[in-house]
Amino acid sequence: MNKSPDCIVKSNTQTDDNSRERVNSYVIVRRFCKLFKTQYDSKHLVLLTVLCFGSVLTSTAASLDGPFFPSVAEQRGISDSWIGVINGIINLGFIIGSILSRYLLSRYKPKNVLKICVFIFGLSICGFGSLEWCFSAKYFIPIAIFIQLVIGFQMGTYFTTSYTIIYLEFTENLNQVYAKIEVYYSIGLIIGPPLAGFVFQLGETFGYGFCVPFYVFAFLALVMTIVIHLTVKTETLYENKGNISYWQLMSKGGILVNVLVTMNAGALIGFNTTTLELHLEDIANLSPSMVGLVFLISGVSLVTFNHIFEHLAHKIKQKYVISLIGCLSALICLTIIGPIPMIEIEPQLYLVIISQIFLGLGISALLVGAFEQGTKENRNNVFVESSSTTAILSSLFTTWEALGDAFGPVIGGTLMESFDYSWSSFPFFALQLILITIITLFYLWRKFTNKKEDITLESVCYE
Repeated sequence: MNKSPDCIVKSNTQTDDNSRERVNSYVIVRRFCKLFKTQYDSKHLVLLTVLCFGSVLTSTAASLDGPFFPSVAEQRGISDSWIGVINGIINLGFIIGSILSRYLLSRYKPKNVLKICVFIFGLSICGFGSLEWCFSAKYFIPIAIFIQLVIGFQMGTYFTTSYTIIYLEFTENLNQVYAKIEVYYSIGLIIGPPLAGFVFQLGETFGYGFCVPFYVFAFLALVMTIVIHLTVKTETLYENKGNISYWQLMSKGGILVNVLVTMNAGALIGFNTTTLELHLEDIANLSPSMVGLVFLISGVSLVTFNHIFEHLAHKIKQKYVISLIGCLSALICLTIIGPIPMIEIEPQLYLVIISQIFLGLGISALLVGAFEQGTKENRNNVFVESSSTTAILSSLFTTWEALGDAFGPVIGGTLMESFDYSWSSFPFFALQLILITIITLFYLWRKFTNKKEDITLESVCYE
């Protein structure tokens, strides 16, 4: 029996629809797979994964004390200003490690330096956790400061060594690789407190609390030492082929402005890590795990917006726009988290939660915008464009972020001892206004003097 023409047309239409659906599904699958497409071979992908994981591990372990250390220290009669000093001194060690490690790397194999610093880092973290059994402030403070200096020194050594290994092993897309390490460092600083809060509360169920997060991450650091031994094979000694120093880079106004922006991001992280737990104590009675969850919000926000700003940075010529977005976001955060003294509103938990979203957004914009623009300034100032120069530039930005992370806790802890959170956060609010002014004036100065490049209104449009 022959089919009617209508049936044939209907059958053909259904066949076309099915084919179109299969094609659309195939396109969707291909686009989804592109998200996971990598430009690295297996050797470099493993190396980059190890370095990024180590970056998160070290910075996370260094920020474990955020949710509960202030209350533990207060139980021993330690003031808020000393708490800020103990939290901030780690970054002084970071800076010393970043500077001295270059001399180590010119004499010893990078893979050995990396293994040793991670091993000592793990032992130091374990030692800090053991302070749970030190009840005298007379001994607690100096021991804590010494251990924090050692932890910071090993962190500075780790990141400088990581940048050196990248410089020696990778030949393409160095800026992207360095940016990944820097962002993962910041992610670790933010997710450390929430992870510590969860592990701390878990340890309390067995009669222990303070030491448990540190012992867990000390164990992970020791495991990381074995992983580095098996995967990192870099033996070439470091050599500064570009013959560029920190001071030469910072002598250029464009790089200096972006270094200040990066330091601002570190200061915001340090201030938030040190004072947020104290602020939450005045607002609500939250468990350590819930306090950690509030800390986690800014970390999730940073990770989410980081990818957005990385994509945006490749689309616009003037990355100062991204830095301005970061300052404005931080300004909103600091306006509502206290809130600032000019706003007569009682502090609320929901405002703190919203502020943490803006904080993560702001920090990601500050870090991405500053590093991308700093790299561009390096090329514009006709420095020797080599991978060693890029490595030093990356180390410079990470070091100044650590410097900001050192000032943030000290300033925050000192102010919290005499004022409430609203007034303690106000200097950082003012800092955002100052940086917005500096960035805007520097951009306009460049525009009207045509220094190094002709910056027109089209320079902030999509390429």
